[in-house]
Amino acid sequence: MSATLPELCIRFVLEELSNDTRSKHTCILINRHWCMASIHEIWKHPLYYCQELEQKDRYIQFIDTYIKCLSPQIRESLGLESNTKTTFDYTTFSQWICPNGLRSCVKLWLDEKIKQEPDKYSNLLKTENKTIFMIGKALCEHLIINSKKLIGVQLNQNEINIFELPQAEKVLSKVTHFITRFSCEPSRIGKLPNVLSLATEISKNIQVLNITCFNVEKENDISIRKLSQLIRNQKRLKEFTLTYWNPGFMNLWTSVLQQYNTLTTIILETIIFNESNPFLLHELGIFKNLQVLTIENCKNFIFSIKKIDISNSFRKLKKFTVVMSQPFPRYFIMVILQQSNENLRKVEVIDMDIKEDVLPYCIKHFTRLLNFSCSINIENFNLLLSLLKVSPNLETLYINELEDYLIEEDEDLILFDFLCSLGENFPKSLYYFTFDLDWEFNNDSFSKFLKICKEKGINFKTLIFAQSGFFNDLYLYELLKFYGDRKLDELVLHDMNNFSKECLKEVKKQVGIVKFAKGYPEKFNLSINFEEDN
Repeated sequence: MSATLPELCIRFVLEELSNDTRSKHTCILINRHWCMASIHEIWKHPLYYCQELEQKDRYIQFIDTYIKCLSPQIRESLGLESNTKTTFDYTTFSQWICPNGLRSCVKLWLDEKIKQEPDKYSNLLKTENKTIFMIGKALCEHLIINSKKLIGVQLNQNEINIFELPQAEKVLSKVTHFITRFSCEPSRIGKLPNVLSLATEISKNIQVLNITCFNVEKENDISIRKLSQLIRNQKRLKEFTLTYWNPGFMNLWTSVLQQYNTLTTIILETIIFNESNPFLLHELGIFKNLQVLTIENCKNFIFSIKKIDISNSFRKLKKFTVVMSQPFPRYFIMVILQQSNENLRKVEVIDMDIKEDVLPYCIKHFTRLLNFSCSINIENFNLLLSLLKVSPNLETLYINELEDYLIEEDEDLILFDFLCSLGENFPKSLYYFTFDLDWEFNNDSFSKFLKICKEKGINFKTLIFAQSGFFNDLYLYELLKFYGDRKLDELVLHDMNNFSKECLKEVKKQVGIVKFAKGYPEKFNLSINFEEDN
C-alpha cells in the first residue's frame, strides 16, 4: 500500500519527517512514485540539509549535482567537464538562493577536484578566485531563470549581486523571505550596500525579514540606511527578527514602527541598547496584530504605560518569550500577561525568578496553555506543580535552573519527590519535555518517574536531558522499558561517551532520533571568507 499512496499522503509523511533529513533521503529509494513526490522536498533548500548533516562530502556532492545542471555550453565556457548530465534539473526545485553559500561550496568542490585530478584542473589554480566567482554567478543565474518556486534570499557580504542578473527583477520581486547576515567592518562589508540598494527597488513583498549584524560602529552606517529603506518599502511585512545590533538600531526601528499594521512577529536577540537612549518597550504596543514577541538576552530597557495607550495592545498575542539575566521591567511582563490572557498559549520566561508574579498570575488566569518554559529552583517548584494542575492541555514543558542557584548533595530526597511530583501532575496531553537542569537523581527515582508517566497514559514524543551528565547505560535501558519500541521520536542526552556501544545501538534501534549535547565526532562547518573580487 505504501508504494502507491496518493501524493497528498506522501506529502503528509514528509512533513512528519521535517526534522529527519536521513529518512527523507530514503523515501526517494522506495520507487519512482515516491521519488517524484519526495524530490521536491529534498531539494527545496539543499544547503540547509547539508548544514544539518554537517559533512564536508555532502556539500561537495550537492554542488557537483548543481554544476551538472548547467548547460554543456556554460560548463565548457567555465573550463569544466561538459559531457555529464543529471536525472533532473535539481535547481528547478530550489526555494532559496544563497549566493555566498553557493560560492563556499564551489570552493570546496574545486579544491577537491584539484586535489584528486591535478592534471585536469591545475590550470584553474592561477585564477581560482575568479573561477569560483564565475561558477557561483552561473549557478545563481541558472537558479533565477529556472527555479519555479523561489521564495527566499539569503545575503552576506562580498556577494554576487543577484539583483542585477537576467530576469532578477521578475523573479526576486516575488520573494517573501529575506535573510541577511554581515559585518559592518569596512574591510568586510564588500558589495552588500550595492546589493541592498537594488533589493530595495526590486523586493517589496517580503513577509519574513531576518537581520544579523556585527561590528556596527556608526549610527548612520550605509548598510543600516539601506536596510531601513528596505523595511520601509515593504507592503506586507509580517515577521521581523534582529540579532546583534548596537549603534544604528533606532534608525532601523523607526522603519519597523511604520509596519505597525502588518507585523505579527517581532524577535529581538542579543542587543545591547544604548544606556542613554534605552529601548522603549511601550512602543511595542502600537503593533495591534502582534502574535509572537520574543526578547532574548538584550540590555537597557524602559517601560511606561503613560507614554502610549495600550488598552487594546497585545490582545492577539499567542506566544511570549523573555530570556533575560539582565534587569528587565517586570511590570511589562505582567501587562503582557494581563492583556493577552484570552489568546496566549505559549509563555517562556527564562533565567528570571518568577515565583512572586508570573507563576501565580499564570496559575490564576491561564488554563489553556499549550507551551510553558521557565527557570526554577527547589523553593518555587510547588508553584510549577500548581500550574501543571490547571493546564490540562499542556503539550510542551521546558524547565531550567535559575542562575546562581546550587543544589546541595543532601537534597536528593527532595529531587526524588520533585521527579515523582512532576509525573503525578503532568497532564496526559504532554508529549515534549525538556529537563535542562544538572540536578542529579538516581536510577530508581528515574524509573518511578517513568512508571508514573506511563501509567497516566502520557505518550512522550520528545525527551531532552541534555544537562544530565550522570546518565549511564542503566538509565537508558530503564527508559527503553517504558518508552522503547519507537514510541519516542527524539531523545537528547548529555554525552555519548557515557554509554557503551551496545547500549547506544539498542537505543538508536528503538528511538527515532538520538542526539547528544557533547561527545559527537567533529562536524564540518561551512565557513569560507572571500577576498573582494576585482
